[in-house]
Amino acid sequence: MGLKSRTLLEAVDELVPKALHGTKAFLKSAETAKALKANLGYGAVEFRHGLAFLHHRSEEFAESRASLGISRDGLDPGVHIQQRIFVVALFLKPSRDPGFDIPLWARRKLCNERTTYRLRTATDLAVVLGILQST
Repeated sequence: MGLKSRTLLEAVDELVPKALHGTKAFLKSAETAKALKANLGYGAVEFRHGLAFLHHRSEEFAESRASLGISRDGLDPGVHIQQRIFVVALFLKPSRDPGFDIPLWARRKLCNERTTYRLRTATDLAVVLGILQST
């Protein structure tokens, strides 16, 4: 839940292994993180109200995986936007998977300032899960 990272690039290194935990692709977490970071300037990230959606497709993934990170102090986005990032939602999908890179349910649940604030100020995982279930 709580990101130790100070920048969005560091958060990628922290979240990719969490998303791939328990899969064969976990062994290539560093390669996946490197590829994702290389594509951040080319549409692999969307920013909304203190939230960053990150997405990456690869043939290495057998199934879609996700990870959520929260930073109370905010992350430096490392790009030309004015606001800090408090919530990072990472989505990893197989190359062959049809559909959107960022699931519609994630956009509906996370794309508002109130939800971002509630997640940012959540005290523990149970509170985060409650926010995600009620939103």
